[in-house]
Amino acid sequence: MRKIRAQYIFDGFRLRKNAMLVLSNSKVVSVVDLPENSKEEAGVEFYNGILCPGFVNAHCHLELSHLESHIPQGTGLPAFVSAVSQTRITQKFSLETCKKADEYMAAQGIVAVGDISNSADSFPVKAQSPIAYHTFVELFDLFRDSTPIYTQGKELFRAYPIKNRVSLSPHAPYSCSNKLLAKISAHAAEYEYSVSIHNQEHESENELFQQGTGLLYDMIRKNHGDVNLVSRAKSSLQSTLSKLEACAHILFVHNIYTSEKDIAFLQQMRERDSYTFVLCPRSNMYINALLPPVEMFLTHAIPMAIGTDSLASNTSLSILDELQCLQNAFPAFTLEKLLQAATYNGACALQMQSKIGSFTSGKKPGVILLEHLDLLQLRITSQTKVRVLV
Repeated sequence: MRKIRAQYIFDGFRLRKNAMLVLSNSKVVSVVDLPENSKEEAGVEFYNGILCPGFVNAHCHLELSHLESHIPQGTGLPAFVSAVSQTRITQKFSLETCKKADEYMAAQGIVAVGDISNSADSFPVKAQSPIAYHTFVELFDLFRDSTPIYTQGKELFRAYPIKNRVSLSPHAPYSCSNKLLAKISAHAAEYEYSVSIHNQEHESENELFQQGTGLLYDMIRKNHGDVNLVSRAKSSLQSTLSKLEACAHILFVHNIYTSEKDIAFLQQMRERDSYTFVLCPRSNMYINALLPPVEMFLTHAIPMAIGTDSLASNTSLSILDELQCLQNAFPAFTLEKLLQAATYNGACALQMQSKIGSFTSGKKPGVILLEHLDLLQLRITSQTKVRVLV
């Protein structure tokens, strides 16, 4: 048995001050509450900081790791999407940069990743990684014939080396036809997996659906010819949600322009445990210099998880960096809520909560130590570091 203590233990749900984590071969046996001011005892490890289950990065693009520092900041989403498409042609994919990014995430205490793939390029790295990946094979047809796109997606689905850890997923509401969404939804219902979708990352996304105008609409017309987009007087989330009704769990990623009406619509359509809002704040700042309305999400008790997005739109793949960004921007986002978003909520979003995400008996969630925090105010500081213990 291995017994570990610190000033606090975050068990996946709450902070516990006088407690001890008991492990057997990296598997959780229990978290034991101790009397206040209990003395140290032989055989018990003690660390300064907070013990926490391993982090979950609920949204990443590992295969874009070779684009680090190649995409300018502050361009806005339409220009960013165009820049990524063009740069992927000129910059050759590198398996080595994927491996380096994977190793970095593991060293930063990340035990699971929801990763977007447009090809099989990154599959070998994920197959050999100590990190548990769930791969979302991302599809988009930009209102062309969806049949070959869907067929290619199913081929990648079958080729993925880690069974039951792969999904077909739509890229975004503005890049997928209704036919493609219907095919993805049916496939998701058959295999009962989570799907991921980039949601309301730019103001022109809602404008496209509500008015048939805007920067995204213009970009699609310029790059893909004339498209028949009918104005529906609904936001992109409301226009798309019913098309994904059969999906067991939906990860809505970014959500910068999600409104109160969108949340009311979502809560009417789906049970609370069947969706997660994934926040990628540093990517949002990199592309748009904006953050999502997190206070509103907290008010409505929206389940939230944390993602890093890619090195094309971020300067690191550190969940700790994302948490510090959110803490500094939103004081109501307490450390306890932040850590739950980074652990248990992320595990639920990837349907891995039976194995990771909390210090629950029988799980192997990994153990990390958060050092150099402000333990009086329970805040992350610029000196806070992650140390992997298990």
